[in-house]
Order: sequence, then C-alpha cells, then structure tokens
Amino acid sequence: MIVNIKYLGKRRNSIEEIPFHLYKNPNTIEELIDETVKVCIEQYKTRQDKRDIFKALSRADIEDRAARGKVSFGLNYGQLVPELEKAIEDARQAFEDGLVSIFVDGVEKWRLDDVVVIKDDTKVTFVRMTMLSGRGW
Repeated sequence: MIVNIKYLGKRRNSIEEIPFHLYKNPNTIEELIDETVKVCIEQYKTRQDKRDIFKALSRADIEDRAARGKVSFGLNYGQLVPELEKAIEDARQAFEDGLVSIFVDGVEKWRLDDVVVIKDDTKVTFVRMTMLSGRGW
C-alpha cells in the first residue's frame, strides 16, 4: 500500500506518497491499524539498533528538517521501547475517539469494523487531528 505523509513547513508543504509494506493483508480498519502499528514499531526498533551509527546530515537535510521545526537525527535517546499491545490499544482508541482519521483511497472510514481491501496501489492516509487551545480566561 501507499501511505500519504503530510509535511508542514515554510519551504515544504506537500504530501508525499511513501510505499508501506504490511506483514499481512488486513480486512478491517482495526486490522489495518494493528498491522500498521506492528510495522512502525519494528521500524522504530531497527532505527534504535542502528543509533550508534550516525549519518552526517547534508545541508538539504538540515534545511528540510528546520522547515519542519526540528533538526535531529530522528533518534530517541532514551531506552524506552514501545510495548506492542499498548501501542495497538492506544492507536485503536485514538481512532475511536476521533483523534485520528483514516482515509482509504480517499474514502473516510468511521468504524473499526469497516471493511477494507488493501492492494499494492491502495492509498491510505492517516490524519492526526490537533486540538486547538487558547486562553479562554
């Protein structure tokens, strides 16, 4: 499948299509969330295993990351590794609470038991909703 990633920044305000490979083909939104979390945690662990090997950032990398608001090597310097079951539970809850919206080929999905058909060219978009806050008093 293809995951749409939105980058916000002064110089880069675009959506990139990133190939994303799941371990198994999901049939529902709940399974899509579960499989996506599994892959993301595995990728995170792989990055952490390689954290002692730093890649020098090019000027373009630095400018790109600065436009997004943070220049870093993309590593978590703590020792915490996400617990898979807790991360899956949190992702499901965020979807059910409306904190995350999921679109499959441009169609918004509303329930965990909504049926999905994922093919190689299926485009999935995860939108994390941001709460606006301000001083009301």
